[in-house]
Amino acid sequence: MVAGDKRLQTVGFTDKAVLAERWLALVSHWNQHAHPFNGSTKSAANGMTKCRLSQAA
Repeated sequence: MVAGDKRLQTVGFTDKAVLAERWLALVSHWNQHAHPFNGSTKSAANGMTKCRLSQAA
């Protein structure tokens, strides 16, 4: 699943319950309509680097 999905970016969530509801709906939709990622080992490495940088900040 793509955590940067536009459906989650367009709204500022101030209520964690609403965020959880939207996230679970997205997961459910993704699981019913899954498709393969079009990525590479380089794009995966870039994503992992970004995660490490955001955790260090």
